Amino acid sequence: NQELRPIVSSMSEIDAIDFLLRLTQNGFRYKTDNENFGKEKVLFFEETLHYAYSDCEDRAIFFATLVKQLLNVDIVFVKYPNHLATAIRLNSTVKGDKIIYQNQQYYIADPTYSNANIGQVMPQFKNAQFQITEL
Repeated sequence: NQELRPIVSSMSEIDAIDFLLRLTQNGFRYKTDNENFGKEKVLFFEETLHYAYSDCEDRAIFFATLVKQLLNVDIVFVKYPNHLATAIRLNSTVKGDKIIYQNQQYYIADPTYSNANIGQVMPQFKNAQFQITEL
């Protein structure tokens, strides 16, 4: 994480989040836990760096950890049917998909949705029910 701090510190909040999203979206190969381990296995931050593959939960945990440690912004997990993403409370506004949590706007940031920016939810989850879990 410390190697990333000088990079993101010179960026705007949105650019830093999008940078960390791209890093997480494109830095790991995707496989479901069933394909990879033969069972459900949620990885810790460090384990995501160790294993050859990760899934949506692993990436959400990895991304949320980076965002919290490097940017210190509020981030929550957004649990859709068979998918986990995150949402971030920004100091600025962006166009895009957002949710209201505790009377605050949180923008979707999906570390599994390849090359999606903050505020972009996967099309199949646009109108899906979801649950919020705090970090």
